[in-house]
Amino acid sequence: GCERQWFRRATKTLGWIGSGKNKYMLKLMGTEDARDQGQALIDGTGTQLYLRSVPREEVTTVTEALFEFYQDNCKPSESMGYFHRRMGMQALIDYLKQNPKTAHLMKKTYKPLITFQ
Repeated sequence: GCERQWFRRATKTLGWIGSGKNKYMLKLMGTEDARDQGQALIDGTGTQLYLRSVPREEVTTVTEALFEFYQDNCKPSESMGYFHRRMGMQALIDYLKQNPKTAHLMKKTYKPLITFQ
């Protein structure tokens, strides 16, 4: 999908947005009913952006880790988008940092284009 989100990737529960040749940025927290847009993985301080440029061959690894987290922790009949929103961005970041499959990807951070204070 387009980095500027001109396609529906941003409204999805888990979306991958093209960020360069064979590189993708993860967006989470979009809801299936389209009430909420997906968001980049930015920490609570608004100073660190994670998974901004994930190599194509690692996309499946990150996706699988997120599905495992969801399956292990969701409430009955809770959709993935609402699960992510209930857990919160920092919990998702912490999980991906400690997961052996994704920890190496979480070491690289970027400065968000927009900072939150």
